Amino acid sequence: MADLTSLIPGPARWDVRWDEIDAAFPEVAALRGTPHDAIHHAEGCPWTHTRLVCEAMARSDAFAMLGDDDRAAAFLTAILHDVAKPVTATVSGDGRVSHPGHSRVGAVMARVAMWRHGVPPRLRERVCSAIGSHQVPFWLFERDWAQRRRFAIGASVTCGNDILSIQAEADARGRVAPDVARMVENVELYRLEAEELGCLHGAFPVADGPTLRAFMASPETVDPSYGMPLPPSRPVATVMSGLPGTGKTTWLRRNHPDLPVVSLDAIRDRLGVDPAKPQGEVVAFAKSAAKEFLRAGRDFAWDGTNLSRDLRDGILGLCRDYGFATRLVVTEASPAQILAGFRARGRAVPARAFERLLRRWDHPAPWEADEVIGEGFGRAMRPPAGTNPSAAI
Repeated sequence: MADLTSLIPGPARWDVRWDEIDAAFPEVAALRGTPHDAIHHAEGCPWTHTRLVCEAMARSDAFAMLGDDDRAAAFLTAILHDVAKPVTATVSGDGRVSHPGHSRVGAVMARVAMWRHGVPPRLRERVCSAIGSHQVPFWLFERDWAQRRRFAIGASVTCGNDILSIQAEADARGRVAPDVARMVENVELYRLEAEELGCLHGAFPVADGPTLRAFMASPETVDPSYGMPLPPSRPVATVMSGLPGTGKTTWLRRNHPDLPVVSLDAIRDRLGVDPAKPQGEVVAFAKSAAKEFLRAGRDFAWDGTNLSRDLRDGILGLCRDYGFATRLVVTEASPAQILAGFRARGRAVPARAFERLLRRWDHPAPWEADEVIGEGFGRAMRPPAGTNPSAAI
């Protein structure tokens, strides 16, 4: 990512090299002329707003105090936080403009953009996490304490609350609107609460992976500082997640060569289903095969792309219903590595199908399973009971 590193303000030069940023990211250039609400964004279109946000961040004392990696995460978030506004712009009958869902959609668009730029997975996912929740510090104080604590602890193990608060403050200051001062004050309240929880400048010390998962599901009843009581041994379901060609099958062969595998590729071949066509028959067959292992209480793996959170939740939830511990393994590869792999094996996902997969590439959160393994996670979770820690990457 040499071409992007030079764009991050730092001790050598703190100015914003906007023309170079605009040229490096077509997603930013596309913001020019996109409709924006005239009241909350009187400064102009999202392209102008993004430039002002970057400039506000570069002037921030809190930004200047960050280390190199944290500054990169914060500034890339500023650059890409509104990239989905062109595709989510909605104009109401009275002329007011809104962009529903632009944070969530923007996180996916930013992920693909950074992946193509070669941004390392850990940095990429910190940025995507911050983009996906960049509006939350503006209104989180309206929620009850359990929900505020849940969000702050979750953010501490993904993007970092310092990064998120620096972005939110710059986002507020990069606007011309009547509520700028109030938004800045709300961000400061968010920052203070994260500091009181002890997770403004680092990850909250969650006891282990199963506890984090349980806490994020039920913050009112679970204390994240203390480990959950678990059976001494549970069967383990290993669920793979990653783009086609990123080495999911290879990872299983290297780390668990004797583990029975429910392989969606193998099922497609058996049923003669085109990867570019609807996959309902394939998924139904896979679930039926998985249930045989679940009923038998036998360790197994599910080998598929599993790029959407809804799909992963369905598979992991099914395994938990049968009393299994869950391991989620996320594989990575660059565009060039994927293309080389397709050529080597003489089998590639059709281009249109691959682009559709990219549009729904939702990287797992670190609390989706009892154990998460992958380059995009910043905190190593302890393995679930009954597993071999040496099996991790």
